[in-house]
Amino acid sequence: MRRALALPVVLLTAAAHPTTHGGQQIPVTVVRAVIVSGTPQSAHAYAAVAEKKYYAEFPHTLLVRWSGPPSRDGSREVQFTCITKGCSFLPTDQPEHGELVDRVPDADDAYDAKVVNGQAALRVTVKGDTLGTYTIRAEPIAYRRERAVPTFFRLTLR
Repeated sequence: MRRALALPVVLLTAAAHPTTHGGQQIPVTVVRAVIVSGTPQSAHAYAAVAEKKYYAEFPHTLLVRWSGPPSRDGSREVQFTCITKGCSFLPTDQPEHGELVDRVPDADDAYDAKVVNGQAALRVTVKGDTLGTYTIRAEPIAYRRERAVPTFFRLTLR
């Protein structure tokens, strides 16, 4: 039983530190999203007629700055996910006419936003089970030998 519990700890610890390959250390690069604007904010929520849900369109764009090295091919993305239970995103008009934002397939609670000029942006309309505060995680999509550090937005349906 101890081995079964120890294995995940060893794997998580190894992922956060430089690894050795043939006696040579390979550093792990940290990439992170840093909030520029969009939190905290609140919006008036409307009760849905056909279901027990609340909808709120937030007026300010969620904006993060990319911190880390540029990718080799020049394209980087940040994934925005509503992590509060009972939360999802409704389709909303996006910055740049939606050309830089893609809905994550088979997920109502996540979008991928392309990093342009070091920043990624998303506009959200939140659909939630209750009134209150919802948490949106903005996590850079990391490549091999990178570790992503997310940031969190606080949005309140009132």
